Amino acid sequence: MTIQNFNMTNSDYEEFLSNIIADKNLYEGKFCYYIKMYQQTNSTDTIFLKSNIACIEKETIIYIPNAINPKSDNYENREFKPKADFLQDYKMTIFSKRGEIIFETTEISKGWDGYNRQGNLCQKDTYAFIITYKTAQGKKSVKKGYVNLVY
Repeated sequence: MTIQNFNMTNSDYEEFLSNIIADKNLYEGKFCYYIKMYQQTNSTDTIFLKSNIACIEKETIIYIPNAINPKSDNYENREFKPKADFLQDYKMTIFSKRGEIIFETTEISKGWDGYNRQGNLCQKDTYAFIITYKTAQGKKSVKKGYVNLVY
């Protein structure tokens, strides 16, 4: 974050918080900040002002696709992988219609590619999923639904 000097004729100020907010390694869903202002009154005196502290919390938003195509030309369509930020204790399980576990992961970056545990491409069908996680605020959540495997 850059601190700018102000004078009476210049009251423009620009802040680039997006660089900090986009880096989720810096905080766990909550970001607090304040603004420091320095004003040079003469060659030896400097006035320092500090604003109140403001905090913003990132709400957990999760996007879950409803279909995948392992043979798609578009790489993003080849995996069933929710898109989300600020999740903890993540787990995703994919089930067949008979209730067999086809795929399971605890890594948000790892998605289901349409293959079963034996490495065979699953048949075109609808598969159930359960996704469990905790939000950045510690709230437990469960998402259940269906994903269509097409190719």
